[in-house]
Amino acid sequence: MKTLRFLFSPKINSFWKEIGKQLADSICPSNYKVQVWENFSAFDDEAYQAVVAQDCINIIVGSADYVGVEGILLSPERCNALLSSCYLLQGEQPGSLWVDRYLDYFKRAKGIFDISSTSVTYYKSLGINAWHWQLGYAENYVGASDAKGTDMLFLGGLTLPRGEFFSKHSDYFSQSNAKLIFSDISVVQGSRESIFLDNSSRNSLCADSRIVFDVNGHGLSYFTWHRALLALSNKCLYISDDCLGFEPLIPGEHFVSVSKDYLFETIRYFNEHRDLAQSIAAKGHEFVTSELRQDKLTNEFLDCFFSSKDSHRAVATLKEGASRRQPAEWEQNLISLLESTPPDSSLIPKVKIAETFTKPPIYNLPDLSAVQEKQRLFEERQEKEVALISSNSNFYSVRDNERYVRYSR
Repeated sequence: MKTLRFLFSPKINSFWKEIGKQLADSICPSNYKVQVWENFSAFDDEAYQAVVAQDCINIIVGSADYVGVEGILLSPERCNALLSSCYLLQGEQPGSLWVDRYLDYFKRAKGIFDISSTSVTYYKSLGINAWHWQLGYAENYVGASDAKGTDMLFLGGLTLPRGEFFSKHSDYFSQSNAKLIFSDISVVQGSRESIFLDNSSRNSLCADSRIVFDVNGHGLSYFTWHRALLALSNKCLYISDDCLGFEPLIPGEHFVSVSKDYLFETIRYFNEHRDLAQSIAAKGHEFVTSELRQDKLTNEFLDCFFSSKDSHRAVATLKEGASRRQPAEWEQNLISLLESTPPDSSLIPKVKIAETFTKPPIYNLPDLSAVQEKQRLFEERQEKEVALISSNSNFYSVRDNERYVRYSR
């Protein structure tokens, strides 16, 4: 019987701790053995030797956090031996700071298990072995009460695109029954625990909300599965701007997705049409609780992985072709409204609103040359810092933004 060993760093944040344990707990014990190491450190010789022996499938959970906290401090030989013995479980957005910074480390691993099919496509384009491990419904997402006392909820990091969106529409949200909760994602890797709500508080907020919406944080076409599952598991309508990787969910049936130009008007539309919002939320909830249960998805994925089949499309075949359906009546009404509404931003290319509901949007992957250049510059800085640390020299950096000063040495 094959064994999967999940490696959790002592400094792993609550986001990845939850996902890692959710996947580990969903594995059928009659098919596979599971080991969970909650305080793994490659500086522990005994633990390190056990991992590099490769007597099972080693999985580093939240690999960007692990590399940022411990991986960069290991000797090159030890780091290479560790990564080449492990698969990396992650879900950072391609082109984001954390992927750009640690991409060279990711390339050294046996492969990547990513919770986004979009990221899998990106890593494969770089020649990296990658598989899509689909997130699904689990009880750890469900809040205790669903009173629905809040109309609209946003939970996420405060990035520039999101800051621009909320500042532009601050009057509406401040006068509405809305809760906007932002986190500071600039905090260094491994020290981000304080920026996350505890799971119980987060679940209660979602369960008490009618609409949970997302604003793309990095300007990339990326469907945030974790946020979507929180919404759908708690019978909320989930609204996002255009993205890739939402299959097997169907836009317009299980959730709502529109061009960022019209995201605000769409949120306002569903806040005013509550019966319609509740109807779509109910369909989304029914679908994830019946078709996207984590135990089912995990064991389908592992069967594909160990049989050397392409698991990238393991769950995306459900209701294949449904995204090409004709718009429903309510969608036609919303289309008419949006077509008469000036777009939010002239910086984003306009799309035909009807296409939002009839076919997935097409996006280009991030510019690889730009990513590689940022990676090269980062490695140069890192080499200098490692050399200074090794020589016990002090080094300082002056930053205009006060919140970064505490991370300088």
